[in-house]
Amino acid sequence: MHNLGPPGGFAGRQLPSGRQDVSEAPAMLRRLARRQQGDASCKVVLEPLGEPMTLFTKPTCSVTFYTNLRTRSNFSGSPSAPPIFGVSISSPPCAKKKAASEWRKLKDSLVPLLRLTAFHVFKACRQILPRCLANSPARPALDAVATTMPWKVLGDEAFQAGNYFMAGNFYTRWFEDHGETNEMVQAAVLSNRAACWAKVGHFEASKDDAQRALELRPNWGRAWSRIGLASAKMGQGKEAIDAYKKAVSFDPSSANVDALASVVRQLNGPNTDLAHAEKENGNTAMRGHEFGAAVACYTVALVLVPPEASASVPEGVAPEDEHALLRSVLFSNRASAFCRLKSWQSARADAQLAVEKKGDFVKARNRLGTALLACGQVEQAYVHFAHALKLETNNSSALKGRQACISILPVWRTLPARRRFRERFGVDLWRPKGTSKVYAISDVHFDHKCNEDWAHRIDDFEFQEDVLIVAGNLCDTRNALMRALTTLKAKFRRVFYVPGNHELWLSPSEASKYPDSLAKLLGIMEMCDELGVDCFPSAVSEDVFVVPLLSWYSADFDDKDPFPDPNANFDHQCRWPLDPETQVWKYMLKLNEAHLQHPYHGTVITFSHFLPSRNLPFSAFGRAAKAMGCEELNDQVKSLRLRNRVHVYGHSSRHFSQYEDGILYVNHYHGTEGGQFERAPLFLVHDGKDIAKRQVEIYSGPTRVSS
Repeated sequence: MHNLGPPGGFAGRQLPSGRQDVSEAPAMLRRLARRQQGDASCKVVLEPLGEPMTLFTKPTCSVTFYTNLRTRSNFSGSPSAPPIFGVSISSPPCAKKKAASEWRKLKDSLVPLLRLTAFHVFKACRQILPRCLANSPARPALDAVATTMPWKVLGDEAFQAGNYFMAGNFYTRWFEDHGETNEMVQAAVLSNRAACWAKVGHFEASKDDAQRALELRPNWGRAWSRIGLASAKMGQGKEAIDAYKKAVSFDPSSANVDALASVVRQLNGPNTDLAHAEKENGNTAMRGHEFGAAVACYTVALVLVPPEASASVPEGVAPEDEHALLRSVLFSNRASAFCRLKSWQSARADAQLAVEKKGDFVKARNRLGTALLACGQVEQAYVHFAHALKLETNNSSALKGRQACISILPVWRTLPARRRFRERFGVDLWRPKGTSKVYAISDVHFDHKCNEDWAHRIDDFEFQEDVLIVAGNLCDTRNALMRALTTLKAKFRRVFYVPGNHELWLSPSEASKYPDSLAKLLGIMEMCDELGVDCFPSAVSEDVFVVPLLSWYSADFDDKDPFPDPNANFDHQCRWPLDPETQVWKYMLKLNEAHLQHPYHGTVITFSHFLPSRNLPFSAFGRAAKAMGCEELNDQVKSLRLRNRVHVYGHSSRHFSQYEDGILYVNHYHGTEGGQFERAPLFLVHDGKDIAKRQVEIYSGPTRVSS
């Protein structure tokens, strides 16, 4: 059929007398007889294309290409036949029957490879559209399919697979098939082919293709980066730097910025004067709103700044950097440019480096706060704005940034807040009733040795399936608080905690870390996340929810004299961004509002540090009532209109438990000397099925103790 047999065909072949040839076999004779009787017609004539190519496989084989290019124009049977070619594999060592298994292995491994690569191995074959060899005449309509071959897609896939030569050939075929087309697409294909040539070391060809792409898209950063890479590899240093600066100007991605820095570092040594000159160029670009060009100038300047001195210094002491301010300014300015480009992650990284180089640089703090605010990390942004205001009290940018954070925080849509709710709120909803007991305690004062010893004496196994509520005043300092929460978390399955007034004091050792008490509150929440301690609402079983409520005291809690006393000086170790007498308690209630909107059911146990009602017992000696509680907090407690409600509180130094308006109020005060008693029990609030009323009777007492 394909004219591949011996000249004259098998039918006219004469066999020598007396010789046993293969054609005399009965099966072969029957096959020849059937072929002679049939109406044979030649569909396609294929001729060899070049010489056979030997492949050094095991066993050895050869590959021969065949095509109809020469005969299709004058072949009367199918005048419009499309170009077709075929590939044949022959292996003389496999001709014997005992080599059949080797032939099958060779064929199974070689045929799939040839299907993928055969059309691209020989240059002549690349001009032929691959077709299946059929026994029926080819249809002319198939010619139209040739123009829709997705060469660009094939090139992209080959590039991703690391087949750079093949990818370059695919992109070349795209140009041959499409010719003049959309300039944007042409530029993209040229740039992709330039990347292929760069990968295989043909940098001149890569640069030529990149320059052709720039003719179509002069402001395309990717094409400029291709020129920069090719120029650098060919030793054209100045041209490489200029190209990469253009690439950063039009596309200030981290890849382009890093490439520019790498080329400048290779070709230039430290030079402070040039660094200052590039810094001024960057400032000029910033004033002209050319933010990409500014990023390029600041990047070059940062590389030109002399590195930090590596002189020997005492262990534990950071070496002094005489160029720290210049380095911090450059990082800060580049962060500002990234902010204007809305590249928030890059801005955050640069501003963080600026703060590390010079912690007292106000602009660096502001820019880091801005980037963090845009990245959804409002808590960290607030800390840096507060640090900036600590350094410069009336800095307008820091004031605006801090106020923005204060306004956003109560919504609790920040990344850490969403993570707390998503990972913790419903994690125990599958627990059936009776599987978790809830205990409560307040005012542990873990930083007193007797109380620390008491906490360590809590049984390590008895409460592993239970929950502990800690209603504030656990410690005074952050380090002690971390030890306390770590200890309690090891004893209980879950620990719920809200800070009291003692936790929000700022000791001299914490002043550098926390600029004010709100920053420390946010830092405590971050620490709770690290330790697995809950400071947000969560279910502890299928029908029991624990809801922490932040609080602060209000002067009108003193019904005899409901006005702030400027001379009282309560909690003078605290520093607030708001008025501590009239605004802090309101802001704390604002922080609770989002937590009260969740769909609770069953039993809800709320807890706070400060007292929610004047009817609860406390020492009213002197002006103590002004720093005791907040009556408006009780409105939030009562807003959860459910059948079973408990509120745990602390601060008053009074053991108390009693129902009021259908709510059980509990205070199990531990105290600074609580650990010295023979046994300081925990208060069982919920036994897993219902509120633990027997424990309530043990600690019930008078409704109020007054002076």
